[in-house]
Amino acid sequence: MRLLLPLAVFFGSLILTTIACTLGWEILVKSHLYNCTDDFPLDYWKPGQWVHHPVVVPHVTKGRSMSEPDTIKRGWSVSGLWRLWLSLVAGSLAISVFLTSLTWSMSRGLKHLIFRTQAT
Repeated sequence: MRLLLPLAVFFGSLILTTIACTLGWEILVKSHLYNCTDDFPLDYWKPGQWVHHPVVVPHVTKGRSMSEPDTIKRGWSVSGLWRLWLSLVAGSLAISVFLTSLTWSMSRGLKHLIFRTQAT
């Protein structure tokens, strides 16, 4: 029973941070740092499938024909996109672990407080 709340906090925060990362990727990364002509939504969930043999361009434009090559913004690379994606995943896990440890320590502190109150 004591593990239930920390597990709920971990998975709940992991789900919320993953949703935030997915939305952030769709709004801030996709079509700004790269463009895939055979695009499907939710690129955050398809790591490594972002671009195929991209051409480096100074400005990424979306809505291009599938006969055109995929593009990636100058200064970025597929490995750079991987590093960005991995940092978002690591950040999501770190936030979830932090909130879980905070919940765990608060529940332990509350248990000690209740025990002390009952003992007096």
